[in-house]
Amino acid sequence: MKQMEHSYKGEEKFLVNYLKTIVSKARSKAFAAVNYSLVERNWRIGKRIVEEEQNGEARAEYGKHIIEVASAALTEEFGKGFSETNLINFKKFFLLFKELEIHQTVSEEFRKQVLHLLPWSHYERLIRIEDKRARDWYAKEAFEQGWSYRTLSRNINTLYYERLLMSKDKAPVEKEMKEKTNEFQQDKLEYIKSPVVMEFLGLPSDSSLKESKLESAIIDNLEKFLMEMGKGYALVARQQHIRTEENDYYIDLRLRRLHGARRLLKKKGVYHMFEFLKDHQSHMPYVAYDDHHNPLLLFCLKINGKWKAHYSIDGISCHRLAQLPDDATECSPFASYENNRWHITFIAGGSAVPKYHRFVLHQTDLNARSFGLDYAGYGFVEHGRFVYGLADNSIDVVRASNFPRWRFRFACFDRIYRLTCTPEDPNLLIITGKSGDNFRTVLFHIMKGHISEVLLDDTDAYKACRVGDRWFYARRSGPGFEDRHIVEAQKIDFRPLDPELVVTRNGVPFLGHSATIDIPEEYE
Repeated sequence: MKQMEHSYKGEEKFLVNYLKTIVSKARSKAFAAVNYSLVERNWRIGKRIVEEEQNGEARAEYGKHIIEVASAALTEEFGKGFSETNLINFKKFFLLFKELEIHQTVSEEFRKQVLHLLPWSHYERLIRIEDKRARDWYAKEAFEQGWSYRTLSRNINTLYYERLLMSKDKAPVEKEMKEKTNEFQQDKLEYIKSPVVMEFLGLPSDSSLKESKLESAIIDNLEKFLMEMGKGYALVARQQHIRTEENDYYIDLRLRRLHGARRLLKKKGVYHMFEFLKDHQSHMPYVAYDDHHNPLLLFCLKINGKWKAHYSIDGISCHRLAQLPDDATECSPFASYENNRWHITFIAGGSAVPKYHRFVLHQTDLNARSFGLDYAGYGFVEHGRFVYGLADNSIDVVRASNFPRWRFRFACFDRIYRLTCTPEDPNLLIITGKSGDNFRTVLFHIMKGHISEVLLDDTDAYKACRVGDRWFYARRSGPGFEDRHIVEAQKIDFRPLDPELVVTRNGVPFLGHSATIDIPEEYE
């Protein structure tokens, strides 16, 4: 709505300006009070969880139990906002920001403390930064410069701090940042509109404010619309709120196809794996699980002509995995869950690593700051083991000093392009490479020496992954070589290969040796 313009004279102008000042100050005080209370609550919850964990004898399991119990009790009493993930974030918030020294009473300290607190959404983003120096710098700049959440998030994702450190002339970098984030700084009430704040205040989100004309038209003619969609559809939700680590989203209309719902729905809210990527160029699928058997989907998407590593935790939405420049190419994402944290490995090339064409990058936690490990064409890191290779037909397996370094060479490949392992058995490798003009994927057990070619849908599988008894791969979907998208194989076959003719270890034909680790019968 266009605001009416008025011109004031003399005393009127003075009065209007004075009243505007009163309203502005009142808003600021209300914002500060709500923010202080929200941040204080989360900080105190995190502090209490840490104190309780330290009193427990079996700290890891005891801490996990505390969070599960607290989440269930608080959710039952107060509703949303107290999921296990949120409580873990509160705990991390306290551990990383102990210096906030939030006091028992705010009456005397309020004027001092409130000026040093950022909105909770800012802290939620900051706790995902591993580097303390970078985290403290972003917190300081966000407060002093009055950055909105979107500005802060963009600056972190584009490595603003690191780029400033490397720049001799910082002025152009700062100017570009301000230009790129100008629109993010316009909404002065962004914080108050946050669903997190609404949940904290016990206020419902007003979905009617987010309706489009199209959505309303569909709702008004819902029966006809569903009939046009075909049989077996039902309306699940309107303006369904989905919250991710990065932002809050509202799905205008969520429909569910009832036919085959048992097949589509998966444990822990994960839908038919990778089905949501059917309209995107995608490849490099990988699925990992945390200690609660919650899945993490990894894959690569084509963004502005470059492959970028992404992840999904709900089978609906996807998020960037790395924080590398736009002209960097990322591939072969891999994850393992160790010590209550995700450990991520991927390959990157381009301006991100100007010294080499390809480099193995590693990070802890999703969207953390990555760091380089070694030059490689492919590979991964898993529980202290580094498995990688160059752009040829060999793979190096490196562990601690008391473990022999093995180099496997494969005569069935001219060049290897992708390397992962199965989540069930880290010694069972899935390898994709090229032989002549054809790509092929094999299963290889580094202890027993078993090796089999994997055929999916009667074709050579391209960069495949296994999830239990299910297989996924990147199928050609257009004329170009990279016109591919991830699909689930409907037919799975294995073709045993002769390891003596195919595999050598440290230059000697490798037939494997006895080991306590078994593999499924179909690979024997």
